[in-house]
Amino acid sequence: MTRLIYVSGTSNSGKTTLIERLIPKLRQRGLKVGTMKHTHKGFEVDREGSDSHRHQEAGALAVGLIGPEGSAFFWKSTEINSAEQMLAHMPPHLDLVLAEGFKQAEGCKIVLGSSADAPCSIQGEHIQVSVLPDQLTKSDWDLLIQFCQATDAN
Repeated sequence: MTRLIYVSGTSNSGKTTLIERLIPKLRQRGLKVGTMKHTHKGFEVDREGSDSHRHQEAGALAVGLIGPEGSAFFWKSTEINSAEQMLAHMPPHLDLVLAEGFKQAEGCKIVLGSSADAPCSIQGEHIQVSVLPDQLTKSDWDLLIQFCQATDAN
């Protein structure tokens, strides 16, 4: 079963940087990692003027792209309102999904910008990270990886 770990914190606390540095470390351990992002702003999922964008503009609810570098699937839906609902539509072979920006969500969580006694400390279902990702040591990263690999992460 795919584990879901929320990555939360205030604006500019280093959430995206932490995720982009954590993914290769988890991949080196053999984990298949996916991500999702919550945004309060609108977003565009395809480049304006491309054929797939034109398909979406014409009203297609789902558009798939297949090319030599891989594939992508865009699905417009107002029915998905939580990370758990989106997780149900993620590829089933993933070991772990890191979900950025779901501040109010309950569950396993990496919390950035918190005031902890140590740069990284596990507290139940949460790991508190009180420094920016650039300031994490090898042992801090090892603790984060251990937290993400935990079998009881959900």
